[in-house]
Amino acid sequence: MIDTRNALARSISGLLFLVSGSSVHAFVQVHTSRTPNQYLKMASSDAAVSAAQPTPALELPEPLRSETVGTWAYDTMSRRVDAEILERTYQDNKDQFEEWPQVMKDFQKLRADLQDAANVKLHYPTKPEDDASAERKLEVEQWMEILKPHVDASETWLSSPWMVSEFYVYRRLMDCLGY
Repeated sequence: MIDTRNALARSISGLLFLVSGSSVHAFVQVHTSRTPNQYLKMASSDAAVSAAQPTPALELPEPLRSETVGTWAYDTMSRRVDAEILERTYQDNKDQFEEWPQVMKDFQKLRADLQDAANVKLHYPTKPEDDASAERKLEVEQWMEILKPHVDASETWLSSPWMVSEFYVYRRLMDCLGY
């Protein structure tokens, strides 16, 4: 059953890449061997910034949020992720989803959360079992670190930064599968 779930998860991962059409997702898809902290270190390392490429003097803009009706971010988090991406994921893998009632229950819970995205607060991922791999424990720890300011602020799927919430949808999807 685990091999089948892993195959389903890989299939869904590929589907998300195709459906999203996002270069960010392509980056994540291709570079899955590194942790988020490794990417941050790469992006901020002295080797990445040389005298020929000085650091921009401009401040980073505020992150996109999904609260404003009519914006692309709002449409993505309030409709598109559930109605298009997760619905297509379900339709393309219906037999496998129906084979595992707990997977289906968790998947439906994720979809229900997104259907009420303006009111459902972000929460931490499920903690791994004691016998989980060190890699799995580290991954959950990193997500907890990423989500901490947003969970502490009681942010919802829409009020949190769009990139955090959209990436977390896919993390939660993988959690539904037990991947």
